[in-house]
Amino acid sequence: MAPNQQTLMELGALAMKIAGHPKTRRQFLGQVKQVDPNYRVPADVQFEEFKEQQAREREEEKIRAKAERDERQRANQRQKLIDSGRYTEEQVGEIEEKVMKKFGLNDFEAGAKLYAADFKPQNPTNAGNQRHGRIWEFPNLPGLLENPDKAANDAAYAVIDELRGAR
Repeated sequence: MAPNQQTLMELGALAMKIAGHPKTRRQFLGQVKQVDPNYRVPADVQFEEFKEQQAREREEEKIRAKAERDERQRANQRQKLIDSGRYTEEQVGEIEEKVMKKFGLNDFEAGAKLYAADFKPQNPTNAGNQRHGRIWEFPNLPGLLENPDKAANDAAYAVIDELRGAR
């Protein structure tokens, strides 16, 4: 059963209103294009679609550039930890696996601090000189009875120098 002429005229008028209204024009013409692939969308709608596509591509490029910059920064931080001598390559790998992935961190410094708090790594430069369970003994202080202030001061500087040498 074919629609009568009056219905066709009303539908045509309604289609013209929808196609002319700024809020519905683009959607309606897009649906027309789906139904009739040979339909040529008006230039103003094509231009709007082009502008949106360009904006999307610029945004994607910004995101890609930021991701590359973050990856370079992360690689630099990783290498900085290794170069500092505080951590070995193996320990930095553990920082990545055990701390950074677990807690969702992107910062190697923060990961290293958490790792040090949980695992207390040995210093790789002095690992052979330290024994597990070693207890520090108070040194014999020469001159303690004669001049206690000077002996204590000298001992304190010796301890500080010893601790700095261990790092």
